[in-house]
Amino acid sequence: MNHNQTNMALAGIPRVRAVEPDGSVSAEGWYFRHVNRHPCPCDDRLKPGDIDECIVTDGSADWNLEPPVRLLKITPPTRIELIKEEY
Repeated sequence: MNHNQTNMALAGIPRVRAVEPDGSVSAEGWYFRHVNRHPCPCDDRLKPGDIDECIVTDGSADWNLEPPVRLLKITPPTRIELIKEEY
């Protein structure tokens, strides 16, 4: 897979960007919702703070080395914006 192929849309997985309050883009990648705790089986439910909104993106690496996967937790005031793919 060449570098251009890593930016192609995957069916059902939204491509997104993190937008700072000043309008600058701090990251681009794939949307990922992370449940950050396991609920207790006895009368417990997930609360809004138990779910992280994240962006998964490639880290950097030297030539011919596999880049690490980065998981970026996005919190207000930074917002996640959908990237509309053009085909």
